Amino acid sequence: MVTKYRSKRELNPMLSEDRAERIIQERTALKNQSRNEVRFLRTVTLLHAALPCVKHAIYESLMG
Repeated sequence: MVTKYRSKRELNPMLSEDRAERIIQERTALKNQSRNEVRFLRTVTLLHAALPCVKHAIYESLMG
């Protein structure tokens, strides 16, 4: 889980500003990647659930 820090120094007082900034950016990127993966899985699940309905509708329209 990604923790929000109020300042870079709160992350670790011994880190340089640049290193602390890079760590925060990496953690933010991981959090965003996780969100995108969840969105993708939700979309795939919805499409998978809708597929039988779509197949049936196409079959019905072709068969008249």
